[in-house]
Amino acid sequence: MRFEQELEDSLTDAFVEKTLESVITWGRYAEIFSYDDHTETFSLEDVEGSV
Repeated sequence: MRFEQELEDSLTDAFVEKTLESVITWGRYAEIFSYDDHTETFSLEDVEGSV
């Protein structure tokens, strides 16, 4: 995943995973985007249906 690669340049692997998990959780909660765990893709469409 692109965001994971970007974070890995400056963070440890454990902190990268924790950071991505937090961003995805808060983004879903705020209905900013949806995220598909299986394909590891973000989407701005169908945000309400993904929560």
